[in-house]
Amino acid sequence: MSEQAQTKTTTHDDGKFVRTALVIGPGQDGGSVDVLDPSGHFLARINLFTHGKDDPDGLWFAVDVIDMEDQFNYKRALIFEDGGRQDMETTGNLVAADFRVKP
Repeated sequence: MSEQAQTKTTTHDDGKFVRTALVIGPGQDGGSVDVLDPSGHFLARINLFTHGKDDPDGLWFAVDVIDMEDQFNYKRALIFEDGGRQDMETTGNLVAADFRVKP
């Protein structure tokens, strides 16, 4: 039997749209969402991690898109830290975006 790995959801009204929202952060081990095409074919997994401004490591948010079945040829990681941007090629099946503010 599979283990439970569902991410808690809610809604968020931004004044223009009511959107599905994922709840991640302290007390949660991040979030995880699988992306499928309309036929149900698995495309990728999105992993989400965050810590709030009171965390000793500072405010940060990371999104990893995992090409689990190695379907896409180009992989790159983006890191945004205190207004700067770095990017690098990645190995394996990871594409990442990492947003950080130094404490």
